[in-house]
Amino acid sequence: MFLKRVKEKEALNLITSSLQQKLDIEVGGKVSKVGVVFNYNEFDNVHTLLSLAKTLHLEEHNFRIVAYINKKQKNKIYDVPVFDENDLKRKGEIQHIEIANFYNTTFDVLINFYNEAPLPLKLVSARTIAYLKVGLNQNTPLNDIVFKMKDMNFSEFNIELVKYLKILKRF
Repeated sequence: MFLKRVKEKEALNLITSSLQQKLDIEVGGKVSKVGVVFNYNEFDNVHTLLSLAKTLHLEEHNFRIVAYINKKQKNKIYDVPVFDENDLKRKGEIQHIEIANFYNTTFDVLINFYNEAPLPLKLVSARTIAYLKVGLNQNTPLNDIVFKMKDMNFSEFNIELVKYLKILKRF
């Protein structure tokens, strides 16, 4: 119990420090690298998320996806790298090499596609370096743009994202 509190406190400190190191939004220039963080418990259609890469005319290596899941099943193979509470280590870091590589990559756009945000999910979203962070329904400093949606309708989200990218002259 004590160790869990220490992990949570360290993670919250990392989130706070990450929010203070925000990149300025660049207007103009086509989006060339996009990251997506989503909650696998709320939305598990990875192929729908991959359709966004085609919409944005991105090559596969410039479109990366990671997902939070409540509890990983040992023998299950997931379509994308997943992390859970057990990946949150003592110093508040996520100890998962693919997730660490994800949040150490600089993206033009980071999509936070989730409504419910457990601490490890917030940590990955905050630690990921991006010029523009876009999310759903959360009134949080994690995102620069928030789309209010009744349900997790990705096609509606996709349309809104493209509309805003055109306004910012990034599409």
